Amino acid sequence: MSKPWKIAFLSLLAVLLLVAVYFLRAVFLPFLVALLIAYILNPVLNALEARKVPRLASIAGLYAVLAGILALVVFWGIPATVDEAAAFGKELAAPDSKARRLADRALSKFQGWMGADSPEQVLQILKSRLAGQEKEIFKGAADVLFGVLSFADRALGGLFGIVSFVALIPVYLFFLLKNLNPWWEQVKHAVPRAYRTALLGTLDRVHAANAAFFRGQLTVSAIEGAIVAVGLLLIGVKFAVPLGILYFFLSMIPFVGPLLGFVATELVAVLGAGGFETSFWLVAGLFLLIQALEGVALQPLILGKETGLHPVAIILSLLVCGNVFGFFGMLIAVPLASAAKIVFEDYVWPMFREVADLTRVIPKPSAPET
Repeated sequence: MSKPWKIAFLSLLAVLLLVAVYFLRAVFLPFLVALLIAYILNPVLNALEARKVPRLASIAGLYAVLAGILALVVFWGIPATVDEAAAFGKELAAPDSKARRLADRALSKFQGWMGADSPEQVLQILKSRLAGQEKEIFKGAADVLFGVLSFADRALGGLFGIVSFVALIPVYLFFLLKNLNPWWEQVKHAVPRAYRTALLGTLDRVHAANAAFFRGQLTVSAIEGAIVAVGLLLIGVKFAVPLGILYFFLSMIPFVGPLLGFVATELVAVLGAGGFETSFWLVAGLFLLIQALEGVALQPLILGKETGLHPVAIILSLLVCGNVFGFFGMLIAVPLASAAKIVFEDYVWPMFREVADLTRVIPKPSAPET
C-alpha cells in the first residue's frame, strides 16, 4: 500500500473512531471524565516525581485524599443536608409558617385573576371552562402518564449508568495517571517528522491555554463557592454549605451556571422568608458582589489572559457540547472551543488566505486618457 493510501486509510479510521465515540458517548463518557481529571492532576504528580516521590506513591496519596473527601461527604455532608431538609420541610408545612402565608397570598392573587371570591368558586369556574373538553383532558392525562412511565424507565437505566459511571472513573483514572506521560511520548513520536514541529507547537498552545483555564477556573469556582457558603450563613439562608458547593460546580459553566445557582439560592431564600424580604435582596447583593469580584480581581489575577472567544462563540459551544455530552459537555465546551480556535488560526486560516490570494481578482489597468 502506497503512502497516500495509508494516509487516506488512517484519516478514514480517525473519522470512523470519532463517529463511534459520538454514538457510544454514554460508554466513553466515564473515560473522558477520567481523562479530564488526569489532565488536571498530572502536573501535580509530575512536580512530586521531580522531587523524587515515586509516581505510584503519589497516586496512592491522591486516592487517599479523594477517599477522605468522599467519606466526609457520605458520613457527614449527606446526613447533615438530609436533616436540614427535613427540618426545613417541617417548617414549611407548619400552619403558621411564612411559606404558608406566601402560598395564601399567591392563591389570593390567583383568585383575583380568575374573578372569584373563594377557592370553591375558582373550582367552579375551572369546571365550567373545561366542560366539553373531556376527551382532550383524558388524552393529556394519558400523555402525562406515558411521560412519567418513560421517565421512570430512563431513571432506572440511568441508575445503573450512574453506578457504572462512578465505578469506572477511578479505574480509568489510575491507569491514565500512571501511563499518561509515556503514552504522550508515543503520540509525539507517531507524528510524521515533516509536521512534528508545527503540530507540537499547536498542541503546546492548546495545552497552555486549556491547562491554565481548567486550573484557574477550579480555583475561581472554589473561592466563589466558599464566598457563597459563608455569605449565606451570615445572611441566615438555609442550606448555605450545600448551595455553596452547588455554586462551585455550576460556576464552571460560563453564563448559565452562575444564573442557575442564583435562581436556586433565591428560591430557597424566598421560601424560607415567606416572600421577597430582606434576605432576598441580600442574596442578590451577594451574587452581584461575587460577579464584580470575579471580573475585577479573580479572573485577571488567576485566569490571566482570556480564551479570546467571542461571547456568541462561547454560547454556541455550550449549546453544542451540552447537547452531545450533557453537563460534562458544558464543562469542556470552552476549552474545546479554544482548541478549535487555535487549530483554525494555525491551519485553516492560512489555507484560506492562500486560496484567497490565488483566486483574488486583479483589476485591469484603466485605459490611458486621450
